[in-house]
Amino acid sequence: MLIIPLIVHWFVHIHHISYSHATNVENAGYSLTVENLRIERKFPPLEGTVNWKLLQKSREMFSPRHSHATCVFRCPHNPTRKCLWLTGGATQPYRTWNLNMEDRASDVWYSEDGSNWFKVKNITGDFLDGVGNFDAKIGSDVAPWYSRFGHSLDTLDVDGDGNDDFMVLMGGYEPTVSNDVWISPNGTVWNFVGYAPWPERAYHATFKMNGDVYIAGGTPLSNDVWKGRFAPDETSRSGYNMTWTQEVKDGDAAWAPRCAMCIISQIRKESIMTDSNETTVMEKNRLYLIGGYASWPREDPRWNGARTRNDVWTSIDGKSWSLVLPPEGKTTMPFVGRGWHSCITLHDEHDLTRGIRQAPHDTSSNELPAKMIIAGGAYTGEKNNNVVYDLEGYTDMFWSIDGSSWTKINYEEGMDESLWSSNEWSQVLIGDKVLHRGKWGHTMELLSTNDDLNMNGLIDDGAVSIELCTGTGSIPGRCVDFQVDERNVRSLFIIGGDTTGDGGPYVNDVFISQPGIMCEQNGETCSSLGKCGFGNVGCICKSEEFIGEYCEKIDETFTSNSFKVAPLSVALYGMVLILLITL
Repeated sequence: MLIIPLIVHWFVHIHHISYSHATNVENAGYSLTVENLRIERKFPPLEGTVNWKLLQKSREMFSPRHSHATCVFRCPHNPTRKCLWLTGGATQPYRTWNLNMEDRASDVWYSEDGSNWFKVKNITGDFLDGVGNFDAKIGSDVAPWYSRFGHSLDTLDVDGDGNDDFMVLMGGYEPTVSNDVWISPNGTVWNFVGYAPWPERAYHATFKMNGDVYIAGGTPLSNDVWKGRFAPDETSRSGYNMTWTQEVKDGDAAWAPRCAMCIISQIRKESIMTDSNETTVMEKNRLYLIGGYASWPREDPRWNGARTRNDVWTSIDGKSWSLVLPPEGKTTMPFVGRGWHSCITLHDEHDLTRGIRQAPHDTSSNELPAKMIIAGGAYTGEKNNNVVYDLEGYTDMFWSIDGSSWTKINYEEGMDESLWSSNEWSQVLIGDKVLHRGKWGHTMELLSTNDDLNMNGLIDDGAVSIELCTGTGSIPGRCVDFQVDERNVRSLFIIGGDTTGDGGPYVNDVFISQPGIMCEQNGETCSSLGKCGFGNVGCICKSEEFIGEYCEKIDETFTSNSFKVAPLSVALYGMVLILLITL
């Protein structure tokens, strides 16, 4: 097992105290708010739209932090609704209940909309000596588990009824790496299930399959995979027991030992041939491991430096992993190596095999599985003679449906104080300036929210019919009707994180996705040949002759009333139209 190099170890533990300036800024009353955030395009070469909106902070708000853990779980006040839940994280130093100074949190927060946050203040459970915060007041806002960061937080449906039974918190720095496991059915009661048989770790990855939770990798650098199964147990203090099975031994996985990666699940509909030579469609869960800080041991012939990577690996069972190759003609993935980034699968709430885009486009795309999205993160490490000691953060986002072909969503240019990105979540207040900074140690969650899409001042019950037209003024356009549910609008949330660069502080900002993330490709909206719809609609092309995710293709089978469109590129077709107009 390889210990993470000294410089990164130093960075993880010491980096937070280098932001005394950021603390002074907070104390001086400076904070990024909806009022002082101004979307100013310093470099507007492309037609763009809004991708993210900063949510107004509630009166009570979690402190700025990174390397916290979040999940989506039922709300305590309304079990029929889902809430965002946040636990722990690395913070600025603060004084704890026992008057010690600490830079790790042991608090629990939840929010139904990402804007109004509530701190759990009546926490009970297993306050055990030698296991956690045994001397904290029971029924206060301090959790029984030791304060930590770099841990994981998941939800599990043990009985298979379609509803998650509890949240499970595992591992992390407290301050040393740990292997304790805690569960909570409501965010208020936290029970200690026990110490897992897997070695202590932090910045690991977790994923779920068939009602089980899996844990993989982490620091100290490893590439083992373990499967955890929870079962009801009336004799247990927590009400459950856990059993763990090692699926992959450390050193045996095809991917290099690593930490700070992410593993996400994408459920696909795949056609298979039965024994009777009939074709049937089955759902198959496919896993993707993306990036992370990785290195083989130096004595291993595969060693090629310790650094953040941009490799992608896939598996259908968590045991056997294969490298996902870039598209033909490419030698590497389009995104640079990164760790401490966030990943998620953008799927329909009720059908996990489907994406959320509603706009009509070419038939083949309608059958594609849900998009996988990666956001931000940072680079550090060594390759040949090139050594980067600090974390260099990113302001970008990419999506893919197969792990091989990746599309960049945002546009960015410049550097340092001139850096600009169309991802608004990269904005941070430093002094009295709103600057763009790379972000790492944040989390990203997918939650169904309320949204007044028809702008009638109400959140309507049931399906609402809305017509969207692409025309402007006297110029005719294409009109399409949509049936939408204003109580079930799928939205992404980017929560907290650390911003890189000189003076870049920890943040407690929460950004919610806007329609632009469905329509923007490298900063351009719908290839300038369509209109970005509301909610999760995506691009509505100005004419049925334009198809594709971003209206970037021409339908060769389309025939208008006057002429048939030739199979030209969109750019060439536009030039022909201009020539015809001038003649």
